Amino acid sequence: MSSHLLQEVEQTVDDVVIIANGVLVKQGTMTELRGGGGTLVRTSDPARLAGALDARGVASSPTDDGALLAATSELRLVGEAAHHAGLPVWELTSRAADLEALFLALTAGGNRNLGEHTPADTEGAA
Repeated sequence: MSSHLLQEVEQTVDDVVIIANGVLVKQGTMTELRGGGGTLVRTSDPARLAGALDARGVASSPTDDGALLAATSELRLVGEAAHHAGLPVWELTSRAADLEALFLALTAGGNRNLGEHTPADTEGAA
């Protein structure tokens, strides 16, 4: 199946091949292409939760908007760490790259139909 409707593709396929300008860019299962992702969690004290996660062997890092990204896809583990630390959980979300974002990241740049120029290079040209 070949499609540009990537949200539909993501829901129906197991293996993906990404081709850009006639060149194989990436291939693999949806799980492989998505990567580990992680778990996004919001709480009143992200630093304390980071310590509680670290004690369970789970690395984490703060996000720009004050949340914490834990390097695990196990939501229960993150929730239990917060509970044992006495912290409220305001958000607990699995993070995985969606196929459209992955596709755009892997194929950004050259478009053979534009040649070696980008749209910015042609601005102002008549």
